[in-house]
Amino acid sequence: DRTWEESWKNIFQYHNKSLFNKLTDENWSNLGNSLKKYYPMQASEISTIAKEFNILFPQQYVSFNYLAGWVYYHELAHTDLYLVKNIDHFPRECTGIIAQSKINENDSTIHHVANMDQSPTAVRNVTLHVQFINGTKDDILFQGVDFYWFTTGLSRMVLKGYVSVQENWRTSDPPLSSIQVINDIQRGVIPQMFLFRKTMERIVSLHSHLNVY
Repeated sequence: DRTWEESWKNIFQYHNKSLFNKLTDENWSNLGNSLKKYYPMQASEISTIAKEFNILFPQQYVSFNYLAGWVYYHELAHTDLYLVKNIDHFPRECTGIIAQSKINENDSTIHHVANMDQSPTAVRNVTLHVQFINGTKDDILFQGVDFYWFTTGLSRMVLKGYVSVQENWRTSDPPLSSIQVINDIQRGVIPQMFLFRKTMERIVSLHSHLNVY
């Protein structure tokens, strides 16, 4: 139940200043069109999320193309478009650990523990435990805890019994060419935010024969 001021306003303003304000109208259009062309299911989901944003926060319009930009945030943030000067904090490397606690002789629990070194701190107010399900809430395919859920992907995921994964940010020095990265996006290169989801869906499909795409 966070207000716009307590959550998305600060997040969007922060990243507009450091990255998204550098994109042209043509860039935004290309991002949205690429998402629709190569990932139509996710594009449909994001279109619905954009509508929900505008219902919940009618004072601030959030477009489909803007959320498409967030799908490709990690790709764009490693280019020469990203501005690290005059901002409060620059996101550094993430950290994760895997640990096992032995409850008794016959039972033990695996823990995937991670920080999310992301700015601004308002991301804490929109971070959710997300579950991808097969029709019903009792049939959980995979899940994760993240604030990137509004891209329809996650940067850290767990598929019980198979794999636990998370991103690990690394700085590009020198930064990548934004022209080249946007050209790659237009050719259908999978965004990082979809990589884990697509991988999990593939594993589920192979091992349980569910109708997952």
